[in-house]
Amino acid sequence: MKFITIQSGDAKIEIHNSIWGKETIKVNDEVVSSQFSFFGSVHNFSRIEDNEEILYEVKMKLGFGPAFDIYRHGKPLLIFPKYGALRLFIFIVIILTFGKFFV
Repeated sequence: MKFITIQSGDAKIEIHNSIWGKETIKVNDEVVSSQFSFFGSVHNFSRIEDNEEILYEVKMKLGFGPAFDIYRHGKPLLIFPKYGALRLFIFIVIILTFGKFFV
């Protein structure tokens, strides 16, 4: 399942993850990193942009739902809150469980 596609210059970066724990990173439809993990991992790859080697790092995090950070040459492109989805889930459970007491 594809989680996200982001554009960085001429690079279309896609993050995929299967229910079996296979994480795949694609750049312009080409697989640049792939590994299995259920608890998070780090994917590193590089590409040439404007005659310079640019390093990318994708950190897959353990969280409730998709959680990852993407860095380009050490600078964040996208930072996902580690517990953002978990907090929402807990809030919904609390409302569904105790909501009748607030009405």
